[in-house]
Amino acid sequence: MRQPADEVDACAHRLVELRRDLLAQRVLPAAAVLRPGDAATVSYTVANQGGAATATAWRDRIYIDRGVNGLYEVASVFSSTPLDAGSSVERTASFTLPSWFGEGEFRWVVRADADNTIYE
Repeated sequence: MRQPADEVDACAHRLVELRRDLLAQRVLPAAAVLRPGDAATVSYTVANQGGAATATAWRDRIYIDRGVNGLYEVASVFSSTPLDAGSSVERTASFTLPSWFGEGEFRWVVRADADNTIYE
């Protein structure tokens, strides 16, 4: 599995021009090549682009994008510490790739506040 160092999931949910305030940036796997059953670590930055600090906890979800087979969640990170407006925080998630996971070229996707619990 290979991931370009600067590639980030740019998916943003939109509803009447609504922009997500929490954004995952700089998604970097610790290893350039992983095989099924390998231990893996992904680091990323969550930036609060909103006008206020986060008032509630949220969960980030880390996926492998399998193309036409969709996203497969490999980890999640729960955050309960407030994040001030304009601030960012580094996060890391460690997990083991499933042994049944087929080899190929995939990309990492990190969705900050994936459950949409932060009022924006």
